[in-house]
Order: sequence, then C-alpha cells, then structure tokens
Amino acid sequence: MEAFIIKRGDTLPSLEASLEDVSGKVNLSNVAVSFRLSAVAHREDSDGCVQPVPGAAVFTKPAVIVDAANGSVRYDWSSGDTASVGRFYGEFVATFPGGRTWSFPTSGFLPVTINPSLS
Repeated sequence: MEAFIIKRGDTLPSLEASLEDVSGKVNLSNVAVSFRLSAVAHREDSDGCVQPVPGAAVFTKPAVIVDAANGSVRYDWSSGDTASVGRFYGEFVATFPGGRTWSFPTSGFLPVTINPSLS
C-alpha cells in the first residue's frame, strides 16, 4: 500500500485500499472491517538499522466495505481524526465470523502523514 498524505483538519479524500494476501484479494463477505491509526515510533535492530514499530494507538474506527468480493475498503475521515500533525501507521483489521481477525497490509503498515495546514 502506498503512503497516504492529508492535511490537518481535512476529512477528504477518503483512504481507500484493496485487502490482499499472497493469494490475491480477500473476500470480505460477512466480515466487519475497521481502520486503526497508530503513532510512529522507531527502534534499532541487532544490526544497528532503525526499524519502524507501532506506537500508541490513536484510534480504531469502522471502515466501509466498498466491494466485498474484491477486498475493496475505504476509511472516511471524521472530524478530529486529522487534528494531530505527524507521521502515523495505519492498518485495516478484518473481523471474520467467530471473532477471528486478520490485519492488512499483512507485512508492514500503511504510512499516513498528516501535514500542517494554514488554518
């Protein structure tokens, strides 16, 4: 998934994604999907490389399933979601019948940047 950039206070555009794994698009029929945003943190690994790690959760809110058969989802920003400027990590979490969950992207996170605005 590509980086998503929005300005502080904006609620458009919506963040859209196609939920996929190595086998292809995930069928989201009878599934609930949420979007989770987390603050960015970093740590140094054993080789001395700086690696991103999720920080404190900012929020988890329901997402919209646009096309269940093709794994297409959307998060519509609400007032206050983009109040804090900075770099964040996002992920979509699919909850299947029986309560089992699957997070996307399956590797890494969706980078989200909230830039300053003039207002």
